[in-house]
Amino acid sequence: MGGELILKVYDLWVMIEPAHDVPGQWVAHCLSLDVVTQGNSAKHAFQMVVEAVTMTLADDLCHDVDPLARRAPEEFWTELDELRKKGLRKDVENGLIDAEPGTTAGRST
Repeated sequence: MGGELILKVYDLWVMIEPAHDVPGQWVAHCLSLDVVTQGNSAKHAFQMVVEAVTMTLADDLCHDVDPLARRAPEEFWTELDELRKKGLRKDVENGLIDAEPGTTAGRST
């Protein structure tokens, strides 16, 4: 008597940038789920947001809640759109985790 395994795939957007208020810290914001974390580097912030997103998805799915119902407020999506128009986007696979302060935005799938 096993339960049915259902695979769900989510395309998630994450912006990673240096913290504006704490020198040496980076902030990662998963806009798709409105989950925010911080770390000592871009890589660390990304690792932390992956962990937080995993826990959020697991909790939501266990409680039959649509994780995408809690999207970040529109102003964050507008900021992402502006960054994308300016070409300030780097895929995590192509160097964001090794980026210097001042490099902004990434996409995680």
